[in-house]
Amino acid sequence: MISKINILVVLVIITVGIEAQIISKRDDGPPLSLKIEAIDGVTYSSKILPINVVFRNTKDESIRLLDVFRDSKMKLSFFTVKITDANETPINTVGGGKISLSKDAMKYITLKREESYLVPLDLVDFLPTDVRLQPGSYSVSVTYQNQYGEDCFKGKVESNTIILTIIE
Repeated sequence: MISKINILVVLVIITVGIEAQIISKRDDGPPLSLKIEAIDGVTYSSKILPINVVFRNTKDESIRLLDVFRDSKMKLSFFTVKITDANETPINTVGGGKISLSKDAMKYITLKREESYLVPLDLVDFLPTDVRLQPGSYSVSVTYQNQYGEDCFKGKVESNTIILTIIE
């Protein structure tokens, strides 16, 4: 009888330990996800390249983002865009780099659990003036990176990859 009780106690301890490992592995993921989307109804051309970037809080606690998304020049400092053609040849893009932000000018967006925030991006802003996308299919992905702000998300998040078809 005592050995059956001991076995049950051991099984309960093992089960609780396994569940704790599963929960901790679930919590090991990034607190923020990044998804990009083509915009329905848009006919993409070398001069018309809008996409939506969707931030999503994947954790239970709130996340603060530095609100730099209204200024297209600021977006260039926080987003890196990767574009490749159908032959997997990379297209030259601009973006990234350090900027100077005064603490007084910093504003924040707070995302609660499972909350999302949409940022429109125009990929034309990320192409050098001498680069023009020819008709065809292009793979596009975006990386968001931040090292600024008080109590906000700092780090790098990569998006999914989408295919955009340039018509003209």
